[in-house]
Amino acid sequence: RARLSALSEHAKPRTEFTYWGPDIQIPFGGGAPSLFWIPFKLTAEIEIPKDGAEGVIFAAGSSFGGWSFYLKEGRPFVAAAHSPQPDGLHRVSSNEALTPGKHTVSFSVNWQGEGASVNIYVDSQHVAAGNIAKRPLTLAGAGEFFETGRDSHVPVSTDYDQGGRFSGLINKVTILLGNSINSPAH
Repeated sequence: RARLSALSEHAKPRTEFTYWGPDIQIPFGGGAPSLFWIPFKLTAEIEIPKDGAEGVIFAAGSSFGGWSFYLKEGRPFVAAAHSPQPDGLHRVSSNEALTPGKHTVSFSVNWQGEGASVNIYVDSQHVAAGNIAKRPLTLAGAGEFFETGRDSHVPVSTDYDQGGRFSGLINKVTILLGNSINSPAH
């Protein structure tokens, strides 16, 4: 029994993924988080330079099916694409730009039927909430990855160009998988 118990411990699905820094590419499948099948929370420890920051913190997929977490005009955004058609991209964003310095930005995503509810936190303070009408069901696009600091190939969002390279510093990105992930702390 002890052996069976030990084996079942190892068979538990992985629920936490941590990535250190920018320019990480993870292929779909082995080792990548299940952002398309399980509610999740993404937390990024970033640094904003004195002149502000723009670009992708973490992206997975493309405009055919994908998620992107980024800054635009210094404001945290979540974009979910289920189709490259004009009504296929949904966004939730904060109204406030991040100030220069170190910040912890969290995005919690919970399923609501075919859509999702999104909450955004900055330094444990709730700064935005919204609904995504239709969430992507799978990472779509040949050669697409899970990436930190950019969105290579076909971008998820039209809010950035040239791969959306992040102009600040990404220290760490953590993704937690599970149900009802709404609080700023994990």
